[in-house]
Amino acid sequence: MKHNWLIWIPRVMVMLLAAFMLLFSFDVFEGDESLGMKLLGFLMHSIPSILLVICLLVSWKHPLAGGIILLVITAAMAYFFKTYRGWETLVFFSAFPLVAAILYFVAHFISNRR
Repeated sequence: MKHNWLIWIPRVMVMLLAAFMLLFSFDVFEGDESLGMKLLGFLMHSIPSILLVICLLVSWKHPLAGGIILLVITAAMAYFFKTYRGWETLVFFSAFPLVAAILYFVAHFISNRR
């Protein structure tokens, strides 16, 4: 349990990123659409946050699998959101989860050494 902080840092990072991305989903409630269309839009905009929460749940017991899933999510976000176009979006939406994935890998390999 000496390296307990090593598993909690990526967990908190993923939680913060999911919460931050969920904030962007609330912009669909502005406008003149029906409630059903607004809820559908909210669900569609919440897909990245939902994927991050699923990754967090998987990585809670299996850090290696969580790290792999987080790498895939990072690559997908970089491709679909085109975060490589500006350094601000690259740092937060691509580098942030990449660092969390690397920390999951390190935590997995350190825990297997013991």
